[in-house]
Amino acid sequence: MGYNAFNSQLKIPQQQMNSAQVLKYILRVYFVDLLTFEIFLHICYPNALPKIRGNFEILKTFSAFEFHVMGFTNLIFLWYKFLTIWRIARGWALLDGIETPENMNRCIYNNYNFSGFWRSWHRSFNQWLIRYIYVPLGGSKYKSFNMWAIFTFVALWHDFKLDLLLWAWIICLALIPEIALQKYFDKEFFYKKPWFLWLCRLGGGFQIEMMCLANLIGFGNGHEGMDVILQKFMSWEGLLCFLFYCVIRNGFATTIQFRIRDDEKAESNEKNF
Repeated sequence: MGYNAFNSQLKIPQQQMNSAQVLKYILRVYFVDLLTFEIFLHICYPNALPKIRGNFEILKTFSAFEFHVMGFTNLIFLWYKFLTIWRIARGWALLDGIETPENMNRCIYNNYNFSGFWRSWHRSFNQWLIRYIYVPLGGSKYKSFNMWAIFTFVALWHDFKLDLLLWAWIICLALIPEIALQKYFDKEFFYKKPWFLWLCRLGGGFQIEMMCLANLIGFGNGHEGMDVILQKFMSWEGLLCFLFYCVIRNGFATTIQFRIRDDEKAESNEKNF
């Protein structure tokens, strides 16, 4: 969140939630979010496998399918971990009369492109980046250029590690075609074509896989484990598995997400009316 929003609530505490709503929010965080996350950690180990260097030999024995599943569950682990941490912090801030943005406003399964993903992941930090870095660098006019500075800053803000820089630059590389294709296909002519929805499904499925890959490098195997990643992704089995995930699993999941966006847009229009 920006400094002005924080400073204004120091003078006038938030009025959006009353004491009962704040208490209900905190109880939900501790008895639903935190509890289910602890259960998840006891039955699933997606973060331990790629994070520990000694497990690289184990990863080499994985099939391409198992590797893809591990990559996706590792992303779920990160989302779940930060969701719990940030909601606990938000709950204590609410007790102090400060209403911070809900950092995770979408489930991890409800993101199909990088632009939307990062708008819904750590939203308070996203708002800070927009106000203090993105807009001063020229905003959307120079989006294809200033994103490199922003994601490099985000990587260094996390830690001074090569793995995180590679993570940031892979995201930027994936954003370039996304921005170009969105700009090119954002025309009424394409919306009427029967194949356009299938193209959107394929694009959304591809971007979901790229998110998992970038995450494995930045917060999993790191650059030292890139040979394992390349071995799994560049084999025939890996390429077929990648295509299967992009077209079938992620593609149909993207279709559901399109419907959710349509419902949200319709609901927003009704409220505006």
